[in-house]
Amino acid sequence: MEFDFGFESSGFDDFDVEVEEFVVVKLKKMDRHLRTGAGGSITATPMLHNGIAYFGSHDGYAYAVNAETGAELWRFKTDGKIFSTPAVDTKSGHIFFGSYDGNLYSINSNGGIAWRFKTGAEIASSPCVFGKMVLIGSNDGCLYAVGAAEGKEIWRFKTGDWIGSSPLVSEGKVYFGSYDGFIYCLNLDGKELWRFRMGTEIWALHESPKMWKGVLYFASMDSYLYAVNADTGKEIWRANTGKYGNAIQPFVNDDFVLQPSRDGILFAFDRNGKEKWRFNLGNLPAGTVVHDGRIYIGNESGVFRCLSLEGRELWGFQTGAKIFGGPVFFKGSIIFGSYDCHLYSITLSGQESWRFVTSNPQPVSMPPAHDAFKLEVKKSGLTDDSAEWDKYSEKKSGRSSSLSNYSIKSDYASTSDYKTKSDYDTNFVIIEESRMTEVLPWTSGSTALIPDSLILRQS
Repeated sequence: MEFDFGFESSGFDDFDVEVEEFVVVKLKKMDRHLRTGAGGSITATPMLHNGIAYFGSHDGYAYAVNAETGAELWRFKTDGKIFSTPAVDTKSGHIFFGSYDGNLYSINSNGGIAWRFKTGAEIASSPCVFGKMVLIGSNDGCLYAVGAAEGKEIWRFKTGDWIGSSPLVSEGKVYFGSYDGFIYCLNLDGKELWRFRMGTEIWALHESPKMWKGVLYFASMDSYLYAVNADTGKEIWRANTGKYGNAIQPFVNDDFVLQPSRDGILFAFDRNGKEKWRFNLGNLPAGTVVHDGRIYIGNESGVFRCLSLEGRELWGFQTGAKIFGGPVFFKGSIIFGSYDCHLYSITLSGQESWRFVTSNPQPVSMPPAHDAFKLEVKKSGLTDDSAEWDKYSEKKSGRSSSLSNYSIKSDYASTSDYKTKSDYDTNFVIIEESRMTEVLPWTSGSTALIPDSLILRQS
């Protein structure tokens, strides 16, 4: 099969390439967030409490800003970048967040430090406050339970690798993911109840798994969205979302499960795992929120969008750089951060109300979006799709269901008129191989998904 790579534009007019297949190979775990430069970019979702927006920045500061006016109330300096969404103890009013200096901080309502707790490595996880405990993960591989009042360790649970996921507490259980490829369920004493194995790491971009009516929903860098029984850890269903993994956790309600994929697609599934529609974001997505009958999501081109519940774009607001975190809502306004070093407040119709700039207005440099993947050229012919699908299912035979049960078809496709440049706009066939050697054939160039054969036709 011959492909046109546009070599003529580079002086290779007579150069024809005979290629039978391309293979996208995952080379390493996702470490893009650990290899950023200096600057004042905002990467995490802010936290809103009592009319104050709390957020961290790569300049090492945690900020408190008046949510109505954008006026700074205080800032607190750490010795590392802050990739963590703060949490609040509503009884004491203390604010908790993690830093790349390895510390979990407790800050009082006036911006003074109450205590700090040292872990063994960077903290990208966001804290969860439950009762008298603050739970947080660290890149030393441990989930820590720390006393909220005094900052003393209560217990720790060791996993096999970094923890880039944030913990969720529900019905007396703690749920979180690790770079070792497992989602864990612990009791409140830190004892393991069950674990569920994925194909590769969970990099949750400071977010936690989602719980809805006894079902735990989470996404992994193996490019699947999972639904698991929260009591038993048994898989209910899974859905494929592309080839470059998932770094954002889903949004779940009674109507659907929204999963942003690193392939630049926002997928809407029903709660049985059947695709309802999709929206082409153009490139890497940010956190997704549904508020008052509208869907809000940013992307790596710096566009913050409002969509209908049917996946149609209603408006877009352009910032100066990437958007990674999700929004919060306050008195008819939407507040979110951008990689351009600003915290924005815009109206529900997309008009700017105010912006707040961090101490360093220089956006942080970041490695390419897909440098954990490599495109390899092979001369061997394509294998039968169904055989490869069956092989993947056999490798996962320890789970309660086979992948072949999740054949999802959709007649719906949504794209945006708010065009952005994709990091991976291509027109050739590629095959994905993850660390578990799943082989997933894809083509790009149109808009219809056919998961029976795992072929993506993407605009």
